[in-house]
Amino acid sequence: MLCGITNVILHNIQVSALGESDTVHIFAGSTKIWVDHVTSFEAKLGLVSVLQGSTDVTISNSHLSNFNFNMLLGASDNDKEDEDMRVTVYRNWFKDSMQRMPHCRSISTHYDHFFKSMSKVHNVTQCHYGVL
Repeated sequence: MLCGITNVILHNIQVSALGESDTVHIFAGSTKIWVDHVTSFEAKLGLVSVLQGSTDVTISNSHLSNFNFNMLLGASDNDKEDEDMRVTVYRNWFKDSMQRMPHCRSISTHYDHFFKSMSKVHNVTQCHYGVL
């Protein structure tokens, strides 16, 4: 969990099932975060979440495999502190997943991904605002 911190790089790590939390949880106004070459899988909730006013986050070159939820960017459509969030999601591999690849709320997002083995895909990518 990255809570209210600045200038952090998570690089070349593997993480799975952390109880009732996302495997990589960026929140409480964290800024200038780079998640790169991370392998994450088998979480009860989701794999990567960026919310509660966190911004200037890049998630790149990661391998994300979870049966249901994968990536959530912004907690709620009504959450005002996430309206100015900026996130870049680049060259990630989503495998064996159902939804949230990523799920974007009211934010500006850049993305380019690889998808594999997604049966019954209901929501590959859902973004409400500012997808570039």
